[in-house]
Amino acid sequence: MLLKLRNIGMIREADVHIDGLTVIAGENDTGKSTVGKSLFVLAKAKLFAKGEEQSYLQKIEWLFEKISQGQLLQTKSSMILDDIEVDLSKQRANPGNKKFLDAVFIETPFIFNLYRTLTAISKANSVLDFDIPYNYLWWDLYIKLSQKAKTFSKLDFTDIKNEIERETKSRFKRYETLGKDKWVMLREEKEIEMENVAMGIKQFAIIYALIENGYLTSDRIIIFDEPEVHLHPKWQLKMAEIIVALVKNGVKIIVNSHSPYMIEALQRYSEKEKIRADFYLAEDGDIRKVNNSNEETLSEIFGKLSEPFKVFEEMEMTRLLNG
Repeated sequence: MLLKLRNIGMIREADVHIDGLTVIAGENDTGKSTVGKSLFVLAKAKLFAKGEEQSYLQKIEWLFEKISQGQLLQTKSSMILDDIEVDLSKQRANPGNKKFLDAVFIETPFIFNLYRTLTAISKANSVLDFDIPYNYLWWDLYIKLSQKAKTFSKLDFTDIKNEIERETKSRFKRYETLGKDKWVMLREEKEIEMENVAMGIKQFAIIYALIENGYLTSDRIIIFDEPEVHLHPKWQLKMAEIIVALVKNGVKIIVNSHSPYMIEALQRYSEKEKIRADFYLAEDGDIRKVNNSNEETLSEIFGKLSEPFKVFEEMEMTRLLNG
């Protein structure tokens, strides 16, 4: 699939292939997350609109409002994904005819801290005359953590679940008893509420829970937004290894990252496992691949992300000269 974005948030132009592993790298505030959010909205609106063109445009605008208070959209915004087309300058949207099941946006492991709150909102909204506002990206992930998928995954992720259990020295389980709904971590026969678990472990637990609930399928796209944020370097490599393993098992994945550890690990593991991987640099309003080459693109990415080390070198040189 080819996703084309024009004038969405920070993005002036982006042409991104989505097939296997897609990695978008760059500094903060360069539009990396916007690619994933746009893809998420295109998929979700298609599900909600049920093929009706005008309804599709309304759902596009409604979802962007829900995830960004509408700030990502401009009157000149346009999006194309295969036969899906959205052009806000002409107020036109075509949801296309190809089957596209869903997208999963993983923004933060803090979702487990919000789990009880979102459960309460779900119950309240079912009886109140008005809706309690919420962030739709968090809400959608909460639904996937709290409900089994209607079209359950036929892919086998037993090895990945086992690897997560080995690395975290834990298992994860959802309980729904006496009106209470919660996930817990099981370690040495002790149950620990997920709110009290380290953020890094929660990041792995999200993958574990999505496997348990059947949401990792070949026709869903999984979007990891800076998964390295709560992981130390060793676990960044482990997360990259697991992501590549998911892709090898048939899942399409987008990763937004500003960590050289994560990016290089994704590069090395994807080469080792011989999966398709496309790397893009987010910079100055563009999401681009340099000369259509992963090698050249990665060279520019690492050049950008290694600039802090140059500062350290200059500081050390100044210290030596003044010493």
